[in-house]
Amino acid sequence: MTSLSDVCPDIMFDILAKLSRMSIFYCRFVSKLWRDIIDDPRFVTIHLMNEVVEGSQLVSFDFGEETRMRLIQPNDSTTLKPLKHPIVEILLKKQYNLSLDDSNDPIFFLNHYVCDGIFFFLRINKTPVLLNPLTREFVELPPLPPQPPQHEPFHQRNLEVYGIGFDFESKVHKAVHISVNNDISYPTTTQVITLGREKSWREISTKFTRHIDAETIVTTRGYLHWLGRVATDEFHENIFSFDIAKEESMSTLCPKPHTSMWRSTHLTTWKQSLGVVYFFAKNTRIEVWIKKDLKSKEWAIAFKTSNVNLKAWFVDSGLTPPRPCLPKRMIGVWNNGFLFEIIQGTTYMLYDPNKDKVEYLKVSPPPSFGELDTFTPNLTSLATYGFQVIGHGSLHCEDLFLERERFYI
Repeated sequence: MTSLSDVCPDIMFDILAKLSRMSIFYCRFVSKLWRDIIDDPRFVTIHLMNEVVEGSQLVSFDFGEETRMRLIQPNDSTTLKPLKHPIVEILLKKQYNLSLDDSNDPIFFLNHYVCDGIFFFLRINKTPVLLNPLTREFVELPPLPPQPPQHEPFHQRNLEVYGIGFDFESKVHKAVHISVNNDISYPTTTQVITLGREKSWREISTKFTRHIDAETIVTTRGYLHWLGRVATDEFHENIFSFDIAKEESMSTLCPKPHTSMWRSTHLTTWKQSLGVVYFFAKNTRIEVWIKKDLKSKEWAIAFKTSNVNLKAWFVDSGLTPPRPCLPKRMIGVWNNGFLFEIIQGTTYMLYDPNKDKVEYLKVSPPPSFGELDTFTPNLTSLATYGFQVIGHGSLHCEDLFLERERFYI
C-alpha cells in the first residue's frame, strides 16, 4: 500500500503549489517532508506566481500592554467569535514600541496597512516594521530618508502613505512610501525599497496627487491602489495605482462622480479584479463596479441591491441613526461578501452579492481595543530577504487544529 510519504517530492511540490495559502499552512504540520517543501523559498515564489484564488481571513486586534491578533469566525447566524488562542501574541507596546495609539501625544497616532497578507507598522520614530501573521515574523526595514519639516496646524499634518507588494517580474517584494507635505511648496515624493536587494530607500518619479486616502489601499496582481481625487476636480474620485514592477503611477476615474454626501465610496477587489463599492444612504442601495483591465476606461457593474435598510436596523435596535446613515468603513471582502463596520468594534454588516442577502453580525466578546481587519494569508518568510527577525509571535497549533474545520479554505 502506497502512503503519502512514498510520493515523489517533485509531484508533491506540484500538488501543494495548487492549494490555497491557508491550506498549505496546515499542510506544514503533516510531515517533515511537506514542511521542507513548503518552507523552500522557491516553493513560495512559484505559489505567488500561480493565480490561485485565495480566501480572506478576518482578524481582530487587541491592543494594550500585550497585543494579540485573533482569527474571527462565525459562531452562529448573528454573531462572530474570536478563537480562544491568538495567532500572534507579542508585547508590541513594551518590547517593540508598535502601539497604534500613544495616548500621551495624539501626533504619534500610527496606523497600520495590510497588503497581500503582510502588515506594515511604524515605530514612534517612524522606522517601518513588517509583520507576517502566518509566519509570525517581525522585521525592521531600513529607516526612511529625512522628510521635509512638519508644519502646523495639526489637522493639516503631513500625509504618509505606505504599501508593500510582489513584483512578478523580478519575483521579490517591494515596499513603497509616499510622502505628501501639507506645505504645497514641497512636492509629493515617493520612495521604494526592494526587499533583499537594497539596503536603503531610493526616490523615484511618480505622479501621485496630494489628495490621496491612505486608509483605502488594496492590491491586485502586481499593483497597489489608493482612493483619492485630483485637486482641480472636486466631483470625480480617482483611483491611483502603482505598478510594482515598472515603478510607475497611473490614475483612473471611478465609475460615478462624487455629487452627494449621502453616498460613501469604498475601494475593494473581487476575484483578483479592482472594484469600487458604493453605499447609498437615501435609497439604501449598494452597487459594486468591477474593472478587469486596469488600462481600460470601462467599468462594469457586477452587483446591485436595494435589499439594505440601515436606518431601519438602527431604529429596530433602539439606536439613533447617524446622518447620513452610512457605514463607518468597509473592512474588506470576507466569507463571499463585503463586510462593513456599522458600530465601531461591535456591529458589522455582511452583504453577500451572490445571494443578494444582508446580515448584521456582532462580535462576542468584542475586542478590548482596536479593530477588525481582513487579510489574505502570505507564505513568504520575511527572514529570507536578509532582514534580522526582531520578534516572533507565539502560535497555538493545537487550538488551530481543533478549529480548522470552521475556517479551512
